[in-house]
Amino acid sequence: VVMLGVRSFTPTPAPAALLTFGLLAGSAALGSLIGSRIEKPGHLLAVVAISALADLWSVYDPSGPSAKLAQQAASQPDRLVLFALPWAMLGTPRIEAIIGAGDILFAALYSAALRRHGLHARRVAIAMGAALLLGLALLLQYERALPLLPLMGAAVLLAEPKARSLPVEDRRSVITVVIVLSAFLIYRFAR
Repeated sequence: VVMLGVRSFTPTPAPAALLTFGLLAGSAALGSLIGSRIEKPGHLLAVVAISALADLWSVYDPSGPSAKLAQQAASQPDRLVLFALPWAMLGTPRIEAIIGAGDILFAALYSAALRRHGLHARRVAIAMGAALLLGLALLLQYERALPLLPLMGAAVLLAEPKARSLPVEDRRSVITVVIVLSAFLIYRFAR
């Protein structure tokens, strides 16, 4: 409710803080709820693959949600963007949308799934933090929307070997979904 109330406000500290709090709390809670229900550590490989493809589409397809949010942020810099966390740009009076709520959701999902299975959540948290910092550096360098989920997913897979072992009984369905999503992306980008 708070997020809807401040979505078209001017990006000043109070509405930006309310939006950031609402997005952080809501995204983290939902991600933790979903992550705590992941049955096997190897299922994270499927989550990484599918979310990375979806994020690539979302950012690079002009009709994708992330691309539309980035376009809205660029065309209306005097308004807060609903599903992106606003961040003060150091050394300037600007507050800009930097990270999507979906990125927070997936960070919480990975953390909750790793905790559920007693895996190296701290090591993965450090790796995800490094991935987010790399993403932020790339964002500041290129000044355009970039998909963070592939970086975060790669960090999870590199930091936790058990997340890379997809159960045999799930391989066929995951490979099918990845092939279908890849074909969709190729079709969308080839047009």
